[in-house]
Parts: sequence; C-alpha cells; structure tokens
Amino acid sequence: MADKKISQLSGATTPLTGTEELAIVQGGSTVKATAQDIADLSGGGGLPYLVYTALLRQSGTNPPIATVLQNTLGFVPTWSYEDVGWYTSINSGFTANTVIFLGQPFVFSALTTSAITFDSARTPSSGGKVNVQSRSNGTRTNDLFYDTAIEIRVYP
Repeated sequence: MADKKISQLSGATTPLTGTEELAIVQGGSTVKATAQDIADLSGGGGLPYLVYTALLRQSGTNPPIATVLQNTLGFVPTWSYEDVGWYTSINSGFTANTVIFLGQPFVFSALTTSAITFDSARTPSSGGKVNVQSRSNGTRTNDLFYDTAIEIRVYP
C-alpha cells in the first residue's frame, strides 16, 4: 500500500463505522486517528448547534411521549405534565449560557384552529426549562399532540 497513490486505492464500504483508521498530520508529525475522531469535530453533523428533534404524542393528563429522530445534546430531555395543555422539560443540560431555539409547528383541523406554541426559559440554578403549550381556539387543551414535530437547538 505504501507504493500506491490515494487515487489508486479502492473505495471504502459505506456507511463507515467510525473505527476506520486514517493518517493525519498533527504538530508536524504523522499520527493516526479514527473516522469517528474526525466526525466528533463537527459537534452535531457540522451544524453550529446541538439539536434534539422529536415527534411528541400526548393524551389525557399524561406527559408527552417523544419519538426521538435526532439527538446530539448529550442528554435526553424528559417531559412532564404541568397542567391542561402545558408541558415542561427541565434539564441541567440546558445551561444558563446557552440559547435555545424552538420551532413552532401549527396543527389545523376542519372544525377548530389548534396551535402548538413553544417557549423557553433558562434558570441558572436548575438548568433550562422548556415550556410547550397546546391550544385549541385560544384555550389550552390536552390531546393535541399526535406526532407533532419539535426541534430544540442549543448554541454553544
């Protein structure tokens, strides 16, 4: 292999597992690293933020259940039922110095206009608090989440 140009090598089998070894130059020396070492530099797929994307379902007085689509936060947000149409996730991983952006999807039905609203609050002592509310005709209501998309972005 030492006598081959890179262009003469066969292609790797994909997807990569992350354990593949690569040669890199670091501080003037050639050293080895893994594909995962390189991927870790991106901090979430090359995005400038960490992300939690999920589909939420909620019924009755139960907290929302999340089907997680993507999570690069390093922790799993847990949801609790606060009151009719009001749900919260509190986690110390939402630190006081992060900015949390939440998408705002809307759900419309033939009979009523229902809106899902998101807001965030950060408290240094307990970490961040994310509030999610579901409303129908302006009134907080349960049972509106049915695979409702949510995305939380945490910027460093």
